[in-house]
Formats: sequence, structure tokens, C-alpha cells
Amino acid sequence: MTGNEAMSATCERASLLLEQEEFSLVLRMLHDAKEQLYDNGAAWQLRGLAHFALGDYEQALQALEHASMLIPLSAVGQCRLAACYLFVRRAKVAAVIYLHLAELEMLSEELVECIADGLARVREDQAALNFCLDHLRQFRGNHRLLISVAEVTRRLGFDSDEVLPFAYQAHRLQPENVSYRILFVQLLVDAGRVREAGNALAAVELDRLQCVASLQRLRLLFKRIDDEAGVEHCQARLTQIGYELSSGYRPTKDE
Repeated sequence: MTGNEAMSATCERASLLLEQEEFSLVLRMLHDAKEQLYDNGAAWQLRGLAHFALGDYEQALQALEHASMLIPLSAVGQCRLAACYLFVRRAKVAAVIYLHLAELEMLSEELVECIADGLARVREDQAALNFCLDHLRQFRGNHRLLISVAEVTRRLGFDSDEVLPFAYQAHRLQPENVSYRILFVQLLVDAGRVREAGNALAAVELDRLQCVASLQRLRLLFKRIDDEAGVEHCQARLTQIGYELSSGYRPTKDE
């Protein structure tokens, strides 16, 4: 086997391991062959994707940037690179990548979701709206695209009645998603549909929530609809979480 064939075989094995989500094994394999693969862009991209999957965004950024100097990154590689730039607060660079990716065709549903989320996070709201609406024709019922449309149309100043159908569909598809429910209720309140907002809030199991930010947002919503009992319940839950954190208490698996 020639040197090039050996490098190709190593990258193929690493790519297969990446698909199998064996990210640590990918890094170990590529590290063991680092001298042979030093100038191999595909290997650097695989290394970056593995680091990203493990949550090591700084290492992923370094690897993907190095790969981009050797080969054109795949759409997945570009999407992960943009996410890394967001992590290190280089939003303008990330925006350039996301806008480029939005022009590509034949994207997978997972990539479409990532690009839509990225465009929204870099505040390219009009581009995000156009992108989401275009791909909802292909991926009907995708709750992430629906909620992205709701979020960006709200920021763009659309009337609540125009935004509500998208938030409702996302909430209907993922009724247990508290963030979706919160946005849906916010829009109901903005539209003056207080009774419906109260009904939607009543279904939230406040005592099971662990997210402080969600509880704070829910408390404000209860306040907006003059539900003092809901406000007090949220405050009591926040106080309980604060006590648990300060005392080192952790709920058991049965709680």
C-alpha cells in the first residue's frame, strides 16, 4: 500500500468512526497518524468535527481553520466552523459563512436546521426567514424551522397574528418543549388572547422545571395576565432551586 493509499484508508476509517459517534477513537486514530496526515486536509476536517462533537470548540476551530487552508470544507465542516466562530464571539465571520451556506442546494434536514439557527443567532433575520420558509416546503412539519420563523418574524416586527400560526405549530409538534410554549404564550398575550394564554400556562408543571431562565420568563408571563398564584408559584420554585444550589442538594433519580 502506498503512502497516499494508507492515508486515504486511515481517513476512511476515521470517517466511519465519526458516523458511529466514536469521537474519541477518531481523535486517537488521527493522533497516532499525525505525522503522515499533517498536510491532509480531510484528516484535519475530521479532527475538527470530532472535537466539535465532544464540545471542545476551541480545538475544533483550530482544526477546521487549518483544514480550510488545505481543502474546501464540506457543508457540515463549514457549518461547524461557523458555530465555533459564534462560540469565540466572532459573529460577523460566522454570518458570512451562514449566508454562504444558505445559498447551497441539496442540503440535509439536519444542516438546514443548523443553518436556520445560525442565521437567527447572528441576527440575519430576513435571510433566516427566507431560508426557513423556502425549506419548510421540503421539510414540512419541522418544528425547529417553524420556531425559527416565529422568532425572526417577531423580531422583524410582524403582527402577533402573523407570527402565532408558526409558534402554534411548533408548540403543537413539541408540547413538552417549555421554550416553545413560552414563545407561544408571549404571542397570545401580545395579541390580547389572555384566556388562551392562561390555559397554556396552566399546563406547565412548574415544580418539575429546573431552568431558572424559563421560570423567570414564566413568572413575567403570569404577571402580565394578572395571575398572582402563578407568579408566587414561580417565585417559590426559584427560591427552592436557589436553596438546592447553595446547599449542594441534588434530587434523586426518583424525584
